[in-house]
Amino acid sequence: MIFAESLSKSYGRARVLRDVSFIIGDGERVGLVGPNGAGKSTILEIVAGEEEADGGKAGWRGGDMGFHHQEARLQPDHTLVEELWTAFPEARAIERDLASVAARIEAGDGDLDALIEEQT
Repeated sequence: MIFAESLSKSYGRARVLRDVSFIIGDGERVGLVGPNGAGKSTILEIVAGEEEADGGKAGWRGGDMGFHHQEARLQPDHTLVEELWTAFPEARAIERDLASVAARIEAGDGDLDALIEEQT
């Protein structure tokens, strides 16, 4: 679940967010639509913990959150895969888990059903 409750944010005298509240339930898909400068990126940055709100609270519950900026904040020495790992750290952990299971299957290590059960 992703949530925002009474968010407000200003940059200098420009008020970008005023009393923004929402809840996005697990499995829901939503779109954040508005003109340039409406505060869409600011909302996402506050929810991800990369920007501080002037008022209210926001965040997520249940699981990891990956976030990749629309602006070019890429590391020049990173590959695309490394950038994705930065945005979605759980992907690297999943990849390691799958490699471990594959190695154990190849080695004939243990009960196949037990290996699968460990990963679910």
